[in-house]
Amino acid sequence: MVFSGTMVFVVLMILGLMGLVGGLMIDASRKKKPAAILLFGIAFVMLLCMGYLASKDFSKAFMNWLAEIINIIGQLSLFVGSVMIVSDKKRTQQAEEKA
Repeated sequence: MVFSGTMVFVVLMILGLMGLVGGLMIDASRKKKPAAILLFGIAFVMLLCMGYLASKDFSKAFMNWLAEIINIIGQLSLFVGSVMIVSDKKRTQQAEEKA
């Protein structure tokens, strides 16, 4: 008997993304960074869209461009949100060193 169900992998992907982005959102909320929380939410939605698009036919150029744009938005929002959190940490460390 061959296992052909992909729902297990979809569920694991969603749970992994929820853990990753949820942890980042919690960290951003503790540091009072609402813009970072919003960016992580956008990243979560865009990364889920990428999982959905993986099951589609990419024989048309439009689908390739759509996937690339969604991927850029998702990865860029994840990056900018992460930089916002890390830059706050560096500022705090620099202020403590000066004091």
